[in-house]
Amino acid sequence: MFSKIRTILPLFAITLLAFAAPSNAQQIKQLRAKQMHQMISSGDVVIIDNRPSPLFEMGHIPHALNMEYFEPNSAQNVMTKDMLEPFQDKTIIFYCSKGYRAHNAARQAIKWGVSTDVFWLKEGWPEWQAYTKSTNN
Repeated sequence: MFSKIRTILPLFAITLLAFAAPSNAQQIKQLRAKQMHQMISSGDVVIIDNRPSPLFEMGHIPHALNMEYFEPNSAQNVMTKDMLEPFQDKTIIFYCSKGYRAHNAARQAIKWGVSTDVFWLKEGWPEWQAYTKSTNN
């Protein structure tokens, strides 16, 4: 009997997790710098830098808006639903220093229902800098 339980339990857990995961998690798309550059070149996208203002001022992706975001419910967050609402029907790309804040911000934007076309730059600002340096963009 225990061997049947050991066999069924992991399958049950996987099934439960698949159905319990928020549906918006699949709507957030990860980008690499090359893909992001192509999107910026070919379309109407909104770029949001989630790094602290001093880092933004030291350098940022052209036309990016600075909206600091750390994690859900953080008192340090600057980004709000109201700030994102003007971009409701646009493609939004979030980036930060390493990807963690941008991923959290993208998840929050989806949760707020601001946009369904949401991306985050996986390796953040350093990846963008390395890409643009290697391609002279």
